[in-house]
Amino acid sequence: MRVGQRVRTAISLPGIPSGTLGTVKEIGRVFVVVLFETGRQGYYARRQLVPEGCCEEGEGLSEEGMAPLGVVDARVSRGSHLCLLPSSKEVAINAMARFCTAGVENGELTLCAVPPSWKDYFCYCLSQLGVSGGTDGRDLKILSPSEVYLPSSEFTASAQLERLNAILGYLAREDGRPIRACGHAQGRHRYPEWWDYEDRVTSLLRAERIVCLCVYHPAGPKSEVWHRAAALHDRVLRDDTMTLGGLAGG
Repeated sequence: MRVGQRVRTAISLPGIPSGTLGTVKEIGRVFVVVLFETGRQGYYARRQLVPEGCCEEGEGLSEEGMAPLGVVDARVSRGSHLCLLPSSKEVAINAMARFCTAGVENGELTLCAVPPSWKDYFCYCLSQLGVSGGTDGRDLKILSPSEVYLPSSEFTASAQLERLNAILGYLAREDGRPIRACGHAQGRHRYPEWWDYEDRVTSLLRAERIVCLCVYHPAGPKSEVWHRAAALHDRVLRDDTMTLGGLAGG
């Protein structure tokens, strides 16, 4: 989320109904200040705001601007930045497989960063869904996280953004199709600048209209990692449910 971004409210405040469109005026450590056309302003937690353009089917975008999610029965706008907070490794891998399958079936070039220890089961799940893939696959490219993310000794938010931009730029030039990306964080939340990166990469994804799913390790709703991840993504997936940011019921 950034200053100047258009958002809609997900809760009601006195005189400001849920669903009101406004502009982010200020981002504090606790609250986001939103300015409305009436001149009023409201104070919200990040999870209480929905970035304009990130909505499910039927909420106002044309079909061309939407993409099937696969993990749940919903469509999201291209450029959506989502995170998966799974109850188990098996749930995570199955969700990644469904997300990638939806991309392939929708004619998107799909990139997935899968830990080596997960790859065999991931490929098995794909095969059960009728999809095959590999590092040289035309529709689905399976990479290890180390091929996408910089090592801790080199990782900064700016450097990782440059790396991702270079990867996506190359793929776009070579292929030309819409891109979908999925990656497992695999402990990278311990990097000092990881959360800054997660915040800033949203703008890149929206600009390139890439649907991206960040997969976190099973940790539970009381985990600080889960709460930080939920606050920095447009949508939060918990196994087979999806919320507008935040840990609903967590």
